[in-house]
Amino acid sequence: MQNKYNSKRAVQFMPFDALKGLKKALREKEVQKVSKIILSEDDLARLQITFTMVKLLEMVEIVYYHNYHYYKIMGVVSKIDLDYGIITIIDQEIKFEDIYDLTIMEE
Repeated sequence: MQNKYNSKRAVQFMPFDALKGLKKALREKEVQKVSKIILSEDDLARLQITFTMVKLLEMVEIVYYHNYHYYKIMGVVSKIDLDYGIITIIDQEIKFEDIYDLTIMEE
């Protein structure tokens, strides 16, 4: 009779994957790397014009490249550093050279 209870007790200590598929998804994400898109001269000119219109405390949406991936962030511009070429959205610093698209959100 004791063997029966011991076998049931052992089941509760078996490994349990609470987030099924998470490990597999993380491995796939690690493998998928994206190359940085080189902007055309027209796209660069359009982006530079948009840069000149951005002001502090303005709501913007930025698509940028970082660590082999593209990210989209929407938020308030908290700092623009022209000397180092960095724009800060809330607390996220983004280099001008990594920006693919910049949109000033309408109020």
